[in-house]
Amino acid sequence: MENILDKYQLIASGFYEMKKSKFSCYIFQVKTYEEFCNLKKDFFQINNKCAHIVNVGVFSNKEIASEDGEVGASAKKILFTIKKLGLKDVAIFIKRIFGGTLLGVGNVEKSFMNSFKDALKEMNYDGRK
Repeated sequence: MENILDKYQLIASGFYEMKKSKFSCYIFQVKTYEEFCNLKKDFFQINNKCAHIVNVGVFSNKEIASEDGEVGASAKKILFTIKKLGLKDVAIFIKRIFGGTLLGVGNVEKSFMNSFKDALKEMNYDGRK
């Protein structure tokens, strides 16, 4: 993460663990779609061994919510929460490092949300409004 922290403004991070799978959330300040795309490219390059990365962005009247091929609704739930809280100009990346146990879609979604909520606490948000 060192390279990303040098190039982009990290504003919060969170963590959650379930059955040895580790979910790490990073919230960055972004202003443009181009900046989001550059950050996404760098993030995926550095974390190319992760089992699953959720990415969400809200900026300049554009919204992105992607699970990058995985089945689930984590990205959409995070986007909904961001909009509900009125956050703008942010990019959220949550990576999962597989712990050896299949969690099922429900537990994976719950884990992504819990790591995101942990990052929101760092920003003095509690995920509710």
